[in-house]
This record gives sequence, structure tokens and C-alpha cells, in this order.
Amino acid sequence: MNLRYASFLFLLAAVVLPVRAQTDMELSPVKDNTLFESSTGSLSSGVGQNLFVGRTNGGTIRRALLAFNVAAIPAGATIESVTLRLNMSQTSTGDQTVALHRVTADWGEGTSNSNVRGGGGGAPATTGDATWLHRFFNTDLWTTPGGDFSATVSAEATVGGIGSYTWGPTDQMTADVQDWLDNPAGNFGWILIGNEGSNLTAKRFDSRENSIEANIPVLAVTFSLPTATEDEAVPDGFRLDQNYPNPFNPSTRIRYALGAPQAVQLRIYDLLGREVAVLVDGLRAAGQHEVVFEAGDLPGGIYLYRLTTPRFTRTRTLTLLK
Repeated sequence: MNLRYASFLFLLAAVVLPVRAQTDMELSPVKDNTLFESSTGSLSSGVGQNLFVGRTNGGTIRRALLAFNVAAIPAGATIESVTLRLNMSQTSTGDQTVALHRVTADWGEGTSNSNVRGGGGGAPATTGDATWLHRFFNTDLWTTPGGDFSATVSAEATVGGIGSYTWGPTDQMTADVQDWLDNPAGNFGWILIGNEGSNLTAKRFDSRENSIEANIPVLAVTFSLPTATEDEAVPDGFRLDQNYPNPFNPSTRIRYALGAPQAVQLRIYDLLGREVAVLVDGLRAAGQHEVVFEAGDLPGGIYLYRLTTPRFTRTRTLTLLK
């Protein structure tokens, strides 16, 4: 076996195998809504039993919003895998691609209910509802009509006939949930966007208010926590913190602490074990230190950063979004 590759396998095992125990958790949305395309921004369905996605036969667009409170996951956990499951309960078209994007601004769920008006046409928005124009009806506006969201696709699924559909797991969904856990003030959920290029592509999904419990959306999260083994392995005065922000683009900060002056190396590796950056290489004083990592032209993905001194080594992972 190649010596460099063998060394990397040892490094990766030291990061993952001895110190992490995985746990599965299922979460229901804390709010959801549908954005009904409207020049007045007066339609919504805050407590309706369904969510709508795509373009209707009449040519107007529907987009669905969902948000989950991930605070039940312990702080400091590492998100390993994420999937979103929705039940599609009505359609008048064949296979359509439905994409998941991260929402970048807060929004509301009022008391409007489109089910009392037939469902897909929307209902008069009430105070606090998200609409095509409003984050919160009728005071706060989206920057862009139709919702503010990342251009990056977090996941896609092909949705055909009636039944259950799953988005993920993808690296981007995992990164989204990890950031919601680490930075809860930025947790605004996802928006579902269907085929808006032609008419008659709309799909109806069941919302968190749906009367059939099995059809309510589910966010399934697998996460891991450091065990006592990892905590006990950290000597006094030596520490490597999780980078912040994480995920990041294009730069992030890495902090570490030394109990005594010593030679230090801080290097970045990709998942094939190839060194991609050297951040520190030399003598450093005792105390707290901070280094900025500029990703430059590196492709998005998961990387390892490794702090080495003559006596100790610690490795963590970071996620670059592109």
C-alpha cells in the first residue's frame, strides 16, 4: 500500500472511527406554507393541509416553504446524513423534477386555509402569512417576489404519481442542517421549486397540518457526538476548535490553543489525502491563535484540517460550499 495513502487512512480513522457514535432523529416541520404567484401578494395557505409546487394549467406558479427546528439535536453534534420525505397526494401530470433550495430570509405561517376554497387556488392571506410578495403579510416583503433563496440546489427528486418521495441524502442538505444547528439564527428552511417552464406541471404535497399523520413531512437526520474518549484525549492547553463559519465560502476562521511555545503545523487535506494548503508551519507562542483559510479556487466539498505539534495531533473536518 502506498505509504502516503496508508497514513491518510490512519488519519481518517483517527477522526471518525474511535470517537463518534451515530444517532437517528426524525423531525416534523414547525411551519410550512405555499407561495401562490399573485401581483397583489394576497394569497396564502398557512394552515392548509396541502402544499403546492409547479405551474398550474392557468400559468401561475406555486412554491412550497418548509422549516424545521433542529434544536433537539445536541449542540456540537456533527450532521452525518439528511433526507426529507414528503407525500404527494394529487397530480395531473407525469414526472417532474422538484428542487430543494435553502431559504435566505425569515417568513411566516398565518391562519389562511386554501382547503376551504378548493386547495390549489390559495386563500386570502392573514397577518403573518408568507405570500408571493411578502415574507410576513402585509408588512415585510421578500427582496425578490417568489421568495429569497440560494441559487444552489440542495437536492432534487423526480416526482411522478401519487406516493411518498425522498430528497437526499446529499452533501448540500447535510451542510444546510449543520449550519442551522451551529447558527440557528440563519435557519429559514427550504423552498420546493417544481418545473416552472411550462403549464400543467403542478404537484400537491401534504403539509404538517394534514389529517393523516403518516403523510406529514419528515426530516430524517443522522448525527454523531464526541464520546468521552475524544474529550479525554485532549491535553490541557492544546485545543483545535471547529472552524467558523462552517460550511463556508470563500473563507473561514480556524482557532487553536497551545499550552506552551512549540513548533506547529496546520494543514488542509482533501478526502483523498492530498495536501491542498499549509496555514501554519513554524514556532508559535503559548495561548490562543486564529488563522483565516481562504479556499480560493478549490472545489466545494468536505476537507480535513490537521493541527500537529511535537507531542499532539488533532484533525477536524470543514465543508466548502461552491
